[in-house]
Amino acid sequence: MAVHQDLQRARLEELFLDPTNPRLGRRNTGREVSQDRVLELMRAWSLEELAVSFMESGFWPQEALVVHREELYGEHRLVVVEGNRRLAALTLLERRRRGLTALGEVARYRTDKDCSRGPLRVCAVYARRRPI
Repeated sequence: MAVHQDLQRARLEELFLDPTNPRLGRRNTGREVSQDRVLELMRAWSLEELAVSFMESGFWPQEALVVHREELYGEHRLVVVEGNRRLAALTLLERRRRGLTALGEVARYRTDKDCSRGPLRVCAVYARRRPI
């Protein structure tokens, strides 16, 4: 049964990868795991291929992230429950644009587009994780 949820906008820096994502591996999950560590663990998830797709086609509203507002790192944050791979790819694109990381396949594309303001701003925000 589909759950209807209005889409909202959020800036890239307002969205957080889920450090409790079971796909990270049992020994790598936990609320204390840093965003940098989560991103590092996700680098093997074909993020470059997805980043290239975003560079070529953009980010569509049909690909909205599912997020939950919850306490993380001592503050209430928007934590992505579904769409962590998309968020990770866009985060890497933004870091590449700012010269903070290298992305092999993406290097042939101009990355002057500011991902923090553009492609990823659509998400469905839920009050609880339970219905997700």
